Amino acid sequence: MIIANLDNEINGCFNVMSELRPHLVQDSFLSTIRLMQTQGYVLAYLADNEIVKAVAGFRVYFDLSVGVNALYVYDLIVADGDRSKGYGKQLLSDIEAYARSNECRCVHLDSNTNRHGAHKFYLGNGFNINAFHFLKLL
Repeated sequence: MIIANLDNEINGCFNVMSELRPHLVQDSFLSTIRLMQTQGYVLAYLADNEIVKAVAGFRVYFDLSVGVNALYVYDLIVADGDRSKGYGKQLLSDIEAYARSNECRCVHLDSNTNRHGAHKFYLGNGFNINAFHFLKLL
């Protein structure tokens, strides 16, 4: 896993990230990520032959609900043509190692209700469904 800190690394994640977040605009992607980084967001990726195959965005925080440091995954996506090749499993494993190295005791994430393949992936990688996530648009 490579942490995207350089402008070209961040911009290189756009195409894969936009598969998960199609509302993103390439012209503002870099500035958006830079803003999020000031709030603790980490953008990471896996590449093969310098081609980005999988992208994740996460942050470490103290979670009052469980009373420990936690890592929350906001975004995790493998490029459409590269799924089921081990990139997602590797990226998730690297994220878990990052969490452990930052003294986190758990990893949280949400997955949209229609992403059945993602649900199967997370359940197969040791995650449990333990809450409902509610959203009210304002």
